Amino acid sequence: ISLRYGWLAPPAMYQDPAMLFNTLQFCFHEEDALAANLLVMDQQSRGNYLVCAAPAFTNEDAGALLADSAGVLERRYPKELAYLREIGFEPTPITGWLDCARAIGELGYQPKYGFADFVQMHRDGVFKEG
Repeated sequence: ISLRYGWLAPPAMYQDPAMLFNTLQFCFHEEDALAANLLVMDQQSRGNYLVCAAPAFTNEDAGALLADSAGVLERRYPKELAYLREIGFEPTPITGWLDCARAIGELGYQPKYGFADFVQMHRDGVFKEG
């Protein structure tokens, strides 16, 4: 079995609101990476699996994410959008995102952290150095 990871960024990088925004597309939490590895240690499955945060969007969101990502966020993540704006970050177009649905369905992978969690951690000061 082979696991392909989303991006595991060092926590300090999440101080940057742009990096925080990137969790919508390809970043995920190190605890989810560890959980995925432990999960497959005793599995008999074969193949390649992507592991990352749970999908933040659906294929139906794709066109709107290019034209009006803030509108999609307003619908799906209104609290998080309000926080991004509060800290001076305006969403940019989202051109794609990782989807670990296959690992969820076939391996039983259950990512614990997603965009809303990263935003809350940012709000709580978890990513501040020192």
